[in-house]
Amino acid sequence: MRSLMVAAALALTSLVAQPVADACGGSYDSFRPRIKKRAPALFLVAPHAGSTFVLLNQPVDEKAHTWRRLERRSYDDTMVAPAPMLASPVEITLVGPGGTKIVSARKQVLVKEAFLHGREPTVAMYVPAGEFRIAVLGAHAGYAWHELELVETARTGTKKRHAETELLTTFNETTRTYETQVKQRGWWAGSGAGIALGVITADGIRYAVLQDGAALTTISLGATATPRA
Repeated sequence: MRSLMVAAALALTSLVAQPVADACGGSYDSFRPRIKKRAPALFLVAPHAGSTFVLLNQPVDEKAHTWRRLERRSYDDTMVAPAPMLASPVEITLVGPGGTKIVSARKQVLVKEAFLHGREPTVAMYVPAGEFRIAVLGAHAGYAWHELELVETARTGTKKRHAETELLTTFNETTRTYETQVKQRGWWAGSGAGIALGVITADGIRYAVLQDGAALTTISLGATATPRA
């Protein structure tokens, strides 16, 4: 039980502290370098067998808990273990192609995600189901998600696009890892570990979102603007 309480405290600390892990490209508006912008800390939303979790990337001792399969009659072998409910709820903004939704959450769970590389167990929060991709602490009604359009798939990589942003994801056979390079209006914007997940508009700034396992990083694309026709 003590380890569960520690996990709960770590999860809440993670949400309140809002750590930023930006990919190469910076956490500020690259087109206006004098105006520094703090990028939002993003968490992956993981839907499974009727349950939806926000993965907080707070590691737990796998051997200290009793795990059960979330859904026995499914190809999804995600495992869960109980965790204490938070003393008070936290506001979380869910963002994805289904829109933006602000929820209040208290219920925690420990999760071993079936579909992520490594399957490291982490603290997670239960949230309502919906077509969401990422979560952010607090109420952010103005946040918006933009899905990516597939442009090209080749041996050299997968290219996707949103408006004037191009994202090229390649796989390194030696390290067995993915890396994504981002260009904005033909100019280099940055690169980072993981695959291209989407683009988010947050506080008037657009960010490319990269996913490496359960970890999400961002690359600033500059202030929002009307795309050229």
